[in-house]
Amino acid sequence: MRRRPVSALISCPLGFAGALAAAFLAQAGGVSPQPFVSVLLMVAVIDAVALFSTAQAAFATAAICWVLHSWLVLGHPSGHDALVFALNALGAIGFAFLSRDVRRGGDPDLRRVSAVSGSPESVSRTCQRPRTDEEQNPTLTA
Repeated sequence: MRRRPVSALISCPLGFAGALAAAFLAQAGGVSPQPFVSVLLMVAVIDAVALFSTAQAAFATAAICWVLHSWLVLGHPSGHDALVFALNALGAIGFAFLSRDVRRGGDPDLRRVSAVSGSPESVSRTCQRPRTDEEQNPTLTA
């Protein structure tokens, strides 16, 4: 069964909520905020959005994570953390793209499946290559 990515209109707010929860969880551990815990939690949020959604939603979530991490956890902007979140989003998008391609079968001819049955055995005639004369009328030659 082929799974379509979740729309960015749905996954961006979910990524924002996940990033906000990660920032507050990183601060809830004690008196001082835990930047390392915040980065780990936000990386998990970015990976989840990239795996189930689109690339735009993953980069938007990475930007949100950077802003929340910089101002709620650290208290100042950090270029190093912005690079970490951007590279993580890029890597997660690549992983999600590869995993979606593997789930589809990887064969471009098998991706175009009939919408009626959804099985590779019912590939529409327009997607098949035309048969040669020898294949259409086989003759027995000895």
